[in-house]
Amino acid sequence: MKTKFSLIFFLFVYSISNSQDLHFSAFHFLNTNFNSASSNPQFMGYTAAAGYRNQYRTVPVNYNTASINVNKHGKLKFLNYNIGIQFNSDKAGDVSYSRTEIFIPAAIHYKLLSNNFISFGLSPGIKSFSVDPTKMTFDEQYQNGTYSNVNINGENFSRLSVYIPSSLISLNYTLSKIGKFRNIQFGISRMILMDKNKEWVKNSIPSFNRLNNFLLSIDYILNDNNFLRLNSLFQKQKVQSNLINGISYIHVLNRNQGITKAIGIGLFYRQKDAIIIQPSFMFDNYELAVSYDVNSSKFKNVTNSRGAFEICIRYKLNTFFERLPLKKSCPVFI
Repeated sequence: MKTKFSLIFFLFVYSISNSQDLHFSAFHFLNTNFNSASSNPQFMGYTAAAGYRNQYRTVPVNYNTASINVNKHGKLKFLNYNIGIQFNSDKAGDVSYSRTEIFIPAAIHYKLLSNNFISFGLSPGIKSFSVDPTKMTFDEQYQNGTYSNVNINGENFSRLSVYIPSSLISLNYTLSKIGKFRNIQFGISRMILMDKNKEWVKNSIPSFNRLNNFLLSIDYILNDNNFLRLNSLFQKQKVQSNLINGISYIHVLNRNQGITKAIGIGLFYRQKDAIIIQPSFMFDNYELAVSYDVNSSKFKNVTNSRGAFEICIRYKLNTFFERLPLKKSCPVFI
């Protein structure tokens, strides 16, 4: 019955998932960006993760993205929960099109049978979008080395930045194991932008429709020291979509007094865009992943097949107090 429910839920999730937003090859390190309910529902303590992406370094303009989040995980009477803060910054293009986001991701995890959880998440926040028209070197309004708004054939910016309240609503299901499959997670989320009609230039800014995400993660155990991890991210916004599938091989080097050391290598593919190589390393509660994208699309003629470099790091701390040395006093009996 449990297996049937899991398969039905999976098909339901996959059939309705249809967001084009932040781009990270190591999206599984920064999963609260895409689904605030996708954190480990059994973990108690603190997690922190950060990522930086530099894209298309071979063209004159860089595309840079940075993300950082901190979460507190705890337990109520019959629910586990997590709550934290998420900050993202993105800059791209000749006009320095910038986006800054601040969210408060929160989720509750309800335990089902045999350590299975269904989780509900909410990430309220605000997005700020801005441009710098002085850098529009490709536009006819860029004359004699400076930007001018007097050209009636060009764009007349009524403002250079807009602020849009938004919220990410998430649903996630975690299944502990089926045979050799472990830590199975799949879920959907929807980003809702509260105001889609702020004035940007002469016309309204692009209408941000509902942004939908689908995340999937599965571990397959080969033996005690080796396993495979499957990760998938599907996003859709209007007619735009983004699909990344990948598999990682992880080898445990050593387990000693509760400290685990492991290395991994992953191969991912972003549909119609890039092949991604992703080595990783884990030591105790630290995890590090480095990604490099090799362009496979027609844009490779511009980038000489070179793409984005990305680095992500994650840290888990069970509790602050467990890490502090304890002083033991022994009574002296006479």
